[in-house]
Amino acid sequence: GQRSMNDKTSQNFDVLALVDSTGLRPGFGASDMAEAWSYGAGTLLASHVKQRGGKVFLDFVGKMGVSHSREILDPKVAAMLLRRRKQAKDVGGNAMRLFPSVRDYTLANALDSVSPRERHYKIKDLRTLKGASTAVHVMASMKIPRDEKALQKQRIAVAKDVASILGNGHAVALKSYIPPF
Repeated sequence: GQRSMNDKTSQNFDVLALVDSTGLRPGFGASDMAEAWSYGAGTLLASHVKQRGGKVFLDFVGKMGVSHSREILDPKVAAMLLRRRKQAKDVGGNAMRLFPSVRDYTLANALDSVSPRERHYKIKDLRTLKGASTAVHVMASMKIPRDEKALQKQRIAVAKDVASILGNGHAVALKSYIPPF
């Protein structure tokens, strides 16, 4: 049958929660649509959700063929993914999508609906926040560098940690997601 308006709305907010929690790309870019084997948060299939040893993981191939195998640490997001996996149906060629009603514009509209009127946030801003908060967390555990060489080594270490979360190279993480330090 047809999905209710409430379910369509909740699918969008579930994807926003997933992007916010994990830093995953939403998955609606031109390259994602051109590459049938490329997925993001909004285009995940039920088969991408795995449960091992009481933990929930996402295993999928993302943009540029990058393989993702990620434990979902937020218990609410993990429970939501398991629920969506159980509810997924092969309806109208959606190939068991977790979020069959979500599109790039519906996701943007959902984010706009909870954003202050004077701000226009983009889905990418959730990834930027995840990258920046990860960088701050990693830096907080480091000792103050004693010289420029040690600082550069730490910058690369932070960039690699952020890149592993976001699925980017460390140069992109430094340029686009990590506050200058």
